[in-house]
Amino acid sequence: VFTTQAQFLFRIGEYGYHPGQLMRPMDVAETINGNYLVSDFELHCVTVYSPTGTYISRFGQRYLSGPKGIIADRNGRILVVDQKSCMLCIFKPTGKFINRFGARGSGDNQFTNPFSVAVNSQDEIYVSDYAQHAIKVFDQNGLYLFRFGEHGMEPGMLHAPTGLAFDKQDNLFVSDWGNNRVQVFDALGNFQRVISSAFEPFNGPQGLTFHTPTQRLFVTDPGNYCVKVFQPQLNAKSEKPEEKAMENVNEQCGVGSEHLSLAQ
Repeated sequence: VFTTQAQFLFRIGEYGYHPGQLMRPMDVAETINGNYLVSDFELHCVTVYSPTGTYISRFGQRYLSGPKGIIADRNGRILVVDQKSCMLCIFKPTGKFINRFGARGSGDNQFTNPFSVAVNSQDEIYVSDYAQHAIKVFDQNGLYLFRFGEHGMEPGMLHAPTGLAFDKQDNLFVSDWGNNRVQVFDALGNFQRVISSAFEPFNGPQGLTFHTPTQRLFVTDPGNYCVKVFQPQLNAKSEKPEEKAMENVNEQCGVGSEHLSLAQ
């Protein structure tokens, strides 16, 4: 866990199978009361830690076979992308299972390789599908609404999208992994602009988060072993990283919000 100024605070978890330990952490999120949630692909669960990193509990083993993206919405619900079963699972803040939706396939309410999840101000659920090169949108109960994105390199097209994050204006930031860039869309899926770094290109961007108090976008860049920090200017034509933070962070996938927390 780091401050937004890239100062290291503390580590969460250690390698192992026992409660409080982690085997393959994929993503990290924060609850409305400041707890940390870590999805663990290998242990098929979500592990919960206090704001200081103390182990609290874990849940989801009965319902998760390969969890990846995770987020806590403004109502406290915990949404988990189960990549292995191609479903999205919803839990109460206590970890009690509510429901799940999706299935393996290419239909509207199906996924091929779901990766990340984000929720807008209307509680609509956005899921990136790495293999379908698209973002699928559902209402808060899992009813399919629409999708956007198609495979390609042109602005507005996607090649294996990974991380998702909204700002307060419901601009959606998408890590366009295969095209080594971050793209911005509105909540209806209309393309807005590209965020990239000409002097230090992305190399497979994945997790990202928008930090509202500072209006900064944090993007994990595993191929360059770092986290890049942007101050998005949505009317500008190009973007440079405001600063380069947390170098030599290896194989990071997920990134939290208030304090910057990395899954690695």
